[in-house]
Amino acid sequence: QIPNPGYGLDTGIQFCIAGTTNTDNRAWYNDRRVNTMKNTLDEGGMESLNVFVTSAGGYLGYAYFATDSDNNNDGAVVLND
Repeated sequence: QIPNPGYGLDTGIQFCIAGTTNTDNRAWYNDRRVNTMKNTLDEGGMESLNVFVTSAGGYLGYAYFATDSDNNNDGAVVLND
């Protein structure tokens, strides 16, 4: 299955859902202690994209560029709406 097949773009990028985790933590959901959340729930290495669904700090979502030396910011945070 191709996400958004109507766009017709062949970027060579593929996504595969490796698994999901459901966690009930009000502080993490309300975008507090984000680094603790990411460190605790992080799965995979630099080749993996972790997606965290929270209140997103009042934004639609946010992400940081991953670096070899800073795994605390790994992953994308998206708004649960």
